[in-house]
Amino acid sequence: MSEPQLVACPKCKNQVDGSRPCPFCAYAESIGLPEELVTASSTSSTRVNFDFALLNAFVHNKFVLQKALENNFVPEMLELEQSQRVGKLLHDVLNAESKTEAWDKLIIRGKLKSSGALSAALDQFLSKVLEVPTPSLEQVISYLKMAKGSFALRVLRQTADQIEKFVAGRDMADQEEITKFVASGIDKLHSIQKLAVNKRITLVKTELDQILDAIEARETQGEVDIIGFSISPFTVLNQTLSGLRKGFLYCLAGAPRRGKTNLALDIATYCARENRVPVLFFTFEQTKSNLTYRLLSKESYLNPGVLQRKRILADPIWKAKLADGVRRMSEYRDNLYVIESTKEDTIDRIRGHAYNVMQEHDTNDIVIFIDYIQKMPLSQSYNNEKFKVEEISTSLKGLSIELNCPIFAISSLSKEGCTIDEKDDDERPSFFHCKGSGDIEYDVDSAMVIGKDWGDTKELYEQLRHKAESMNKDSSRLPKVDIVNLYVDKNRDAPEGILGIIQYFFFIEENKYIELGYKLDTDVYRFNKIETLVQKLIERDFIRFYDHEEKGRQGQFDKMAAQKSVLSDIPGMSAPDSTDGSAPRKRIRLKY
Repeated sequence: MSEPQLVACPKCKNQVDGSRPCPFCAYAESIGLPEELVTASSTSSTRVNFDFALLNAFVHNKFVLQKALENNFVPEMLELEQSQRVGKLLHDVLNAESKTEAWDKLIIRGKLKSSGALSAALDQFLSKVLEVPTPSLEQVISYLKMAKGSFALRVLRQTADQIEKFVAGRDMADQEEITKFVASGIDKLHSIQKLAVNKRITLVKTELDQILDAIEARETQGEVDIIGFSISPFTVLNQTLSGLRKGFLYCLAGAPRRGKTNLALDIATYCARENRVPVLFFTFEQTKSNLTYRLLSKESYLNPGVLQRKRILADPIWKAKLADGVRRMSEYRDNLYVIESTKEDTIDRIRGHAYNVMQEHDTNDIVIFIDYIQKMPLSQSYNNEKFKVEEISTSLKGLSIELNCPIFAISSLSKEGCTIDEKDDDERPSFFHCKGSGDIEYDVDSAMVIGKDWGDTKELYEQLRHKAESMNKDSSRLPKVDIVNLYVDKNRDAPEGILGIIQYFFFIEENKYIELGYKLDTDVYRFNKIETLVQKLIERDFIRFYDHEEKGRQGQFDKMAAQKSVLSDIPGMSAPDSTDGSAPRKRIRLKY
């Protein structure tokens, strides 16, 4: 297939395929762009699209304009002169008004008209700008990158033309004249160099002033225990980390079935509820529906299997628990996003989601959770998993700084780490055993490993067994509860006197964590603490024991045994004939 022959469009002067209509003129006609603007412009349709899209977004949303300015937007980046004038006017309006003042297209247009800055021609131009679709913040950030490149090329072309004109026809020139010309050219080239920086840089004086203001404010407002976003009621973890802090990368590592996802979900929901900030939970392993069932399970204290299979509304107790769980979820459901992630959800896509949600909530605050690192895709492929994991952790750290937000990531363990976790001894896994690379710890600000405490779990079951026997309950069928240790192996800027191991009750069937506190060195005190908390949970009816078989479980067994499908699957067994009462019934033991 031959290459298309490029010719200059007689109207807009763009180089286009001579066998087809000019795409720029077609676009300009579709939006009603005045002909004089078409004729005066020597740009491609793509660049003018950026002009209109960016200005449309700025007029509709002040937050988008603020984010663009943070990313070094200047009106001169826009291609058309009219676009630059409107961009400067919007910038002036933003600087002149308060942060809380309302902002929309009608208000902005009214302010520009009342100030006399909006001429009839410029007002017509703005009308055409407002007719194009409004882009999202993610698109605006992408457009800005492209507009920066276009602006840089435009400045380079202008500089090249000026150099060519300066040297044309000259055999000699005054040294001072040359110096002035070079200086002006350097200033223009510096303007390009500044665009390479994503955000404006400031002197340390700015940060120092903010720190001193905060120190003075505490004299009247009182001391601050939690610096970041609160994750209460995990009080001990909240104090240990001082909340989830902006610009920090957190990582939780653990073996399968230790409840990493459940603990991260607990922290995510507490963060969304306590701080009223948007929280994004990216899952590369499970469905959105499955995680929502888990959330409802932990809030209603109903097993996910019950929620998915049983007639809940027919049981008064289950119905009441469900209603209570929905009420609890209502406290954070408008701030929590669960995103089913795919191979398309790279760091750039996650950044885009974050920008869009920040725009939707009109806030600079956001918290991101990643489940989990080893399954995250990259824009380029790596044959070595170690390099891939290191690239992901480094990119996540950079993203936390760019967005000025906490990022909480989960990491799986290697086979060696999982083997160590299964052993009932003093050895326990560390970040060295993270799958792919143990160097994740160098990138994170807080490194945590979760593992089962075999000794304390045995003590817990002994206490539960004694409690069941003392209450004349079935001590052979106890609640499924583990005691897990959260090892805080790295904790940047940790408060003084903080211990490194936090213990939790993990209710396996309910997907629920309850904080026990720091692990104490002395067994007597620690076991007494476990006993006290167990008693409180029994009193609150959170821990429930079962009656003996002849009192409580016999009816359940008979009901299941009467089902033909259950018996027909067991060799040598068949369903009882309900019409023949003389036939003896064989006793079936179902395992729990």
